[in-house]
Amino acid sequence: MTARWRFLGSFVVGISLALVAVVAVLARASDDQDPHARPFDNSERMGSHCLDCHAETNPGLLDQWRSSVHFKRDVGCADCHGTDHSKIFTSRGRVSAGVCARCHERAYGEFLHSKHALAEERLRSSVLFEGQPDAVREEACLKCHRVGLKNDDGSVGRCNYCHMGHRFSAAEAREPESCALCHVGPDYPQWEAYKSSKHGILYQLGRDEKTAPTCSTCHMPGGTHDDSANLTIGTALNGGILEGEVPPVRMDAISPDDFRARRSKMVATCTACHSVRFSEDALAAADAVKAEANQYLAEAAEIIRGLHRDGLLKKPPDEIKSANPHALILGPEQVFEEGSEVEQAFYRMFRFHYAQVFKGAYHHSPTITNRESEPNLKQDLSLIKQMAKQLREREAR
Repeated sequence: MTARWRFLGSFVVGISLALVAVVAVLARASDDQDPHARPFDNSERMGSHCLDCHAETNPGLLDQWRSSVHFKRDVGCADCHGTDHSKIFTSRGRVSAGVCARCHERAYGEFLHSKHALAEERLRSSVLFEGQPDAVREEACLKCHRVGLKNDDGSVGRCNYCHMGHRFSAAEAREPESCALCHVGPDYPQWEAYKSSKHGILYQLGRDEKTAPTCSTCHMPGGTHDDSANLTIGTALNGGILEGEVPPVRMDAISPDDFRARRSKMVATCTACHSVRFSEDALAAADAVKAEANQYLAEAAEIIRGLHRDGLLKKPPDEIKSANPHALILGPEQVFEEGSEVEQAFYRMFRFHYAQVFKGAYHHSPTITNRESEPNLKQDLSLIKQMAKQLREREAR
């Protein structure tokens, strides 16, 4: 009897060890699989499955989310990213504006009327963009213009371009530094102009939007996501012009009625701190600066068009890349590397110095408007005149 029980005991132990070995092999095989191919465990909407991995691999990401309003309101990983881990991995974790719109419908509707929503569409239709290498397109162009991305679900926008990280903070998005990701540099100098204005200086000293405005105070008043609601002729890049006026290069035209309506909205924003007369005078002064800059640009453009009409803008055949080598393109569609020297001088004049003059004026920065830009604009015109004279004298010999 004792021998019999001894045999049964050994048998049970042996079976148990065999089962342990099988489980260990299966577990090891599971560990060797791509973790992104594992089924998504959505038993807890807050994403316990996600936290198990990302707490170790991306602790900073989790810290951001835990400090967010989403976390406080029980918005978890699956609510934004879905439950199909393979799709999440394939899309690199991107979340479309359509997903955000499920909860933020009003904000998304406002965004669709904004200049931001048009950013990628306009970029992709640009000859300048088409002429750039793929790596430059991705890192230099789309890193900003993808704010207007057309998503696979038909929605438009990348909300996390302004609401960055996994905090998705509205407060952080309202800070001027958030706008400086894209609105900065020689052709988009809004950040430099704001930072060197009284508005920017006061805000940097106190960080109090009640005593000094930020970008969003003026351009997204009341929290609207339409950044163009009160812009008139000082819009991005080359600005606009009133209907009936002749633009020096291609510009968006705005009707007098639309101008008055938008300007009234901007003045209403300004009057939180200033009188109506002061606000209207300040904006009219900036209009006058842009009008003067338009005249410089128009004179330079007409000189170059005259050279083109007379056949004096010639290039060696091996330098011609355009589909239409006889076309003259000046302004926003102009490609720097394909132009003659005088065309390249105009490119610098328009793309950099012209933009700096009027953007500096609308942001009330004397440093950007005058000391760094208007003298350069006048020098550009003088240089173009000299180059045109030399070309004509050379042709006359």
